[in-house]
Amino acid sequence: WSSDGAGKSSAATGIITVDRCVVFCRNLQLLCQASHETMRVNAGNGNQEKDAKEAGSFPFPYVLSFLARNTGGCPEPVARLLLRLYPDQARTPLMCNPPNDAMCSPPTYLLHIWSAYNQPTYRSLQGMLTPLIQAYPEVARICEEETGRYPLHHAMCSGNKSWHCLKPLFEAAPFVLQCIDPVTGFYPACLMAMAAQHVNDPLSVEIRARQNSAGDKGLVSLWYIMPVGSRKEAMQRAAKELECEALESIYLALRAFPRALMKN
Repeated sequence: WSSDGAGKSSAATGIITVDRCVVFCRNLQLLCQASHETMRVNAGNGNQEKDAKEAGSFPFPYVLSFLARNTGGCPEPVARLLLRLYPDQARTPLMCNPPNDAMCSPPTYLLHIWSAYNQPTYRSLQGMLTPLIQAYPEVARICEEETGRYPLHHAMCSGNKSWHCLKPLFEAAPFVLQCIDPVTGFYPACLMAMAAQHVNDPLSVEIRARQNSAGDKGLVSLWYIMPVGSRKEAMQRAAKELECEALESIYLALRAFPRALMKN
């Protein structure tokens, strides 16, 4: 515990300190996992000379794609640091999966990988979005070669990104709202409406409840000491919030392009 000037211990300050340590360790763990993935990929490639050559331009060729593909909630400072160190990764199509992976898919841009992330996360999903767009704004207007989708198509179909979260992506490529999704045949606004049916799944609700209990100061440990009754109430509030946000997102998307309903 920390002590104030009068010598009194402050439990609140102590909790904040502990939570900052937890957040720091969690962010460090993300980087370690990404680095481990890179080393595993390099170890699996037979051409060491080629690996060494590629390492000159991309010392960690799968770090950013790993974070976009597996976490979704990469902290913004981490994303900014990595993109400052390796700016070409935002401008160059990368392998979404390691080349020796059984689920290997064609190369695509980091923004498309991030946009397609569809799992709930304990952190804000906006962590990587702004740095990626600032690093290479044109990528928001590039459709994916394999699917023909723009990043906004992927994001609105993911089901875990609100309209407010996607505002920078919409501002970077507003015309995409008028482009039919080549996979489903629907406009982006309708994709968001279709994905809204998954907003109240138990995992999403629990994650939102944890976020609410943590508050602005990020006191993530408070969730674990809450009484059972308080947790239940927090889950109910979180479910209502998610439902309201989904409805608001659909409304704002349709308001931006109302002809989506007429044409579909």
